[in-house]
Amino acid sequence: MQLLLQPRNLISLKQMNTNKRWVCVLGTNHLYQDEAYRKGYFLEVRDVVSTYKVDFVGEEYSQATASQSYAQRLVEREYPTTSWKNVDLTRSERQKIPDKNPTGIGPLQDLDFQIAREKAWVERVSAGTKQAALLICGLAHTFSVSQRFRDAGFEVEVRVFLDGKDHQAIRERVE
Repeated sequence: MQLLLQPRNLISLKQMNTNKRWVCVLGTNHLYQDEAYRKGYFLEVRDVVSTYKVDFVGEEYSQATASQSYAQRLVEREYPTTSWKNVDLTRSERQKIPDKNPTGIGPLQDLDFQIAREKAWVERVSAGTKQAALLICGLAHTFSVSQRFRDAGFEVEVRVFLDGKDHQAIRERVE
């Protein structure tokens, strides 16, 4: 398969010539979404939106506050023809789905609950996307939600953003 080289991207001719809709799933640490500013995170979001002419950005953004995520601010300021939406379940929607760990505290995760969330994201992104989308989600969802998009008929690109300096801080931490 022939590839075209573009800034920071390899775009396959198959992806460019298809009539299928396209989505990039960007898995990251949730802190990068609105608390821990990382220039590299902004560069990733900007790169995907501009390179692929993304028309819809969906975000797993569960913050209870009314604050905007960094991606939402970026899209609203720099990409006026691109829509942004929090695609996660609302508080009332979450209450209707059984969850073995409703507080989300600790290592236990309810697989059925997480599947329900991811299905909702795919439906909401699909409904909002004309041709190309970006979904930003937590690392734990990256590959499973990517497969759900593929099953829904999307061409899928997977990216993961973690700042290398944060890895170093974890290595150096002593308890």
